[in-house]
Amino acid sequence: MKTLFTLFTIVALMCSCQSSEKKSKADGGSSEAEAIQSDVLPSAAMLDRTDTLQLGGKQTVVHIERKQDDAQPVVTTEMGTKFADNKVDISLEQGGDIVWQRTFTKTDFDSYLTPVERQSCVLLGMAVEPESSTASILQFVAQIGTPGLEVGPAFIVKMAATSDRIVSITADKRQDSVIEKVDADNIAE
Repeated sequence: MKTLFTLFTIVALMCSCQSSEKKSKADGGSSEAEAIQSDVLPSAAMLDRTDTLQLGGKQTVVHIERKQDDAQPVVTTEMGTKFADNKVDISLEQGGDIVWQRTFTKTDFDSYLTPVERQSCVLLGMAVEPESSTASILQFVAQIGTPGLEVGPAFIVKMAATSDRIVSITADKRQDSVIEKVDADNIAE
């Protein structure tokens, strides 16, 4: 239940932080590259979060930062709106020392995405799941989705606690059961 609350909190935070303002040009002139970039919207506001966990008797600090990644290809939604994609930087600290750091992009999930999801979705964010993490394996949830709608596939990412090695990535089936329950509640009304 805490996992679902965490997932809903992430989605709600992303919705509230959404920005649809275009960048204005200070000098009034533009090159072709600036003209192309001017119609690309940010998909989400920057997010910086730190969680402190007690794992195996050690205080473990997980720092997660989501920010726009201009190195990634621009995403075009089915409505033709262009968005910049994001990256998520995660660092793990124990005893005041950084144990590992890793950057995630949507390409880390490419083999799990459909061609439409690769083209029209962004990496919305990631969050650690304290109740599912242990001293040896940390569990995160990652959300890929359409900016503004926040609809798309979610994944469970298990990371080794001692290195930036991904242990596994699996589809988060809990998301499907939440959607089915919401749909069933709406039909009952």
